[in-house]
Amino acid sequence: MSGFKQKLNQNIERLIFFIIIGLNLIPVFSGKFFPSMDGASHLNNSHIIKELLFGSNNFLNDFFVFNPEPVPNWIGHFLLVFFKLFLPSYLAEKALLLIYFIGLPIAFRALIKTISPKNIIYSYFIFPFTYSAVFLFGFYNFSIAIIFFIITLNYWIIIERKKITIKKMVILFLLVTATYFSHIFMFALLLMSIALYVIISRLSEYINSPKEFKRIFSSFLKATFAVVAASTIPLSLFLFYVISRDSLQNNSVVPIEELISWIKNIRPIIAYNPPLEEAFTTKIFYVIATLVAIGVYLELNKLFSTKFSKKTLVSTILSVNNPWFFIFSIVLIMYFYLNIADDADAGGFFKVRLGLLFFILLIIWISTLKVSKWMNIVAVSIVIFFHFKLNNYYSTVIKELDFQAQECYKAAEFIPENSVVLPLDYSNHWLQGHFSNYLGADKSLVILENYECSKGYFPLLWNEEKFPNFLLSGKTPDEIECLWWKTDSENNPKSIDYVFVLGDLSTIYDACVQTNILYKYEKVYQGSNCTVFKVN
Repeated sequence: MSGFKQKLNQNIERLIFFIIIGLNLIPVFSGKFFPSMDGASHLNNSHIIKELLFGSNNFLNDFFVFNPEPVPNWIGHFLLVFFKLFLPSYLAEKALLLIYFIGLPIAFRALIKTISPKNIIYSYFIFPFTYSAVFLFGFYNFSIAIIFFIITLNYWIIIERKKITIKKMVILFLLVTATYFSHIFMFALLLMSIALYVIISRLSEYINSPKEFKRIFSSFLKATFAVVAASTIPLSLFLFYVISRDSLQNNSVVPIEELISWIKNIRPIIAYNPPLEEAFTTKIFYVIATLVAIGVYLELNKLFSTKFSKKTLVSTILSVNNPWFFIFSIVLIMYFYLNIADDADAGGFFKVRLGLLFFILLIIWISTLKVSKWMNIVAVSIVIFFHFKLNNYYSTVIKELDFQAQECYKAAEFIPENSVVLPLDYSNHWLQGHFSNYLGADKSLVILENYECSKGYFPLLWNEEKFPNFLLSGKTPDEIECLWWKTDSENNPKSIDYVFVLGDLSTIYDACVQTNILYKYEKVYQGSNCTVFKVN
């Protein structure tokens, strides 16, 4: 009967976990789109990629080319392109979101089950971090890379305990490579984490069984060979990527006091309104901090409850649970002392990304400790409660942003295929800088605001050989000193077909815009948040 009751409790707990996964999707379905800072650009460029690969229209070939370098930002675009083969953009985006919001909790739970099956309840702590700031900003590749990071670590831990076969090596290679093509920093962190796990676990074995040195050393060599063999190709791509770019060092430094404040407020899960969101995130922090304090106390108590010696000290430090302690500690050190330039792939919001990873790895470490079952239940209940408070707020914000995103998408109905569009942003909203890209989510347009094509670390680039200069109203550069798109191309200049204005027209104060747009272009669409003008 006890076995039956235990199995029943496990099934109930598993059902609760999947119910929370379902409830966690409510903000995802709060609107037609899931508006974010970069999301519209990803939809636009995935449509361009789809047309370049599978379409018969050659218009886009004059403006876009594939990046010849196998850059580590392909996975999100690849998935969107695949879904867009049979779905409209908003549903393709939903499919990608489902992969993330279902995949991350399940992957995290699987890792916790592998390293600490008795503390499976810690898998619930991942839910507040699914709606991370970087995800809500639209950094899909980085977010998906976290899933591959967790899956690959879990898979490595499982296979390294057993005989490593060729089949397992191939699977490991595919997972490591997928992590690289998701995000370069997560790939580097993955290799570092696996290396630390191998080194520390083998040292721990040696401390406890020094007479088995040959077996342990042989195991270490086999594990090292497996990791190197599985990562040789993506590691080569990684080194080429880093060497071929300028220094990633950032001269701007975030003050230590502010970084500490970000930890306390859990800045990695604050996206829209810091004062409002901090009311919930700080409470989640206090719960996690309490568990950390208990965990540290338990580790110290274990150390001092035995006869103190150098061996017991080293054995405790290098205990089987402590690879995770070293991993999250190194990420914390990078958080405080490593600075990456904002224009590097790992860059934008780099400290926020590191803070997110720190908390995820910290929770993994806490899960390896023996904390009271009922204390864990109380802690998880509090965290989930405040998480859904945040989710309710996210749903409200997403609905408001979606109204504007849909209006931008609708504006594309008034712009024919194969048109060149100049977007002008007067919205004064930091999140809407790329909303003009919703115009090209399902239509072949050249939108002259396409940051991905200018960066060099996304799948698409501008076709510099064919890209012409663009002028408003067909005027020459000598006749107009602003609002013309200049390249190094010697091709004949072309007139911009359409101008898309995001924001209230009455707020346009630039005389050049008023002269060349309001009076020399024909208004073909007027919404509450955007306007479309056609060249006369």
